[in-house]
Amino acid sequence: SVLDVRNRIHPIPNQYLAIAVGIQTFVFTCLDFGQYTVAKKLNAISAYSDAFNTLISALMAFSVALSTIIYNATPRFWYLDPVIGMFISAMIMIYGAWMMLKSFRTIS
Repeated sequence: SVLDVRNRIHPIPNQYLAIAVGIQTFVFTCLDFGQYTVAKKLNAISAYSDAFNTLISALMAFSVALSTIIYNATPRFWYLDPVIGMFISAMIMIYGAWMMLKSFRTIS
């Protein structure tokens, strides 16, 4: 994503992609809700982690759909998808560091 922004690589507009990832967003959101409900009942950290990963998948699919729609309407916002991708990557890195710290605390 950083290289896409640096080299000004514009996305290839595709309406079918927006429809497909719109459906994926709905499916991943429903799956995340179910996984979070099960994780809450089981009170298992691995189930919470899996629900978080599914939420990230839903966010990525939503960002692709949103950026495709916005790019088709206004091509000057071509950088929206890579910027959202960098934000989601930062969220995953922070969550991973938090999980490592949490697991190290339980070991000690």
